[in-house]
Amino acid sequence: MKFLQDDIADMLPDITWEDFTSEGDVYVTRYIPHFEDIDERERFLHLRGKYPSEYAAAIVSKLPEGATLQSYDHLQLKLIVTRA
Repeated sequence: MKFLQDDIADMLPDITWEDFTSEGDVYVTRYIPHFEDIDERERFLHLRGKYPSEYAAAIVSKLPEGATLQSYDHLQLKLIVTRA
């Protein structure tokens, strides 16, 4: 559902290489979106929980150029990528 992915991506902040810390061959960051509006936050949490695949695709769309997603730990909100 591309429209859900786009909708979720619109709520997420862009990720830059400055957000990551190098840990050997991978780069790691804690990805925690912040919302000023409680209704938008609740909507985001609902969409993230109900459509995890679209949420993951939205995160990938926010990665900086040259980043390849390796894993995303949704419990620790830990995003791990490699750099091309």
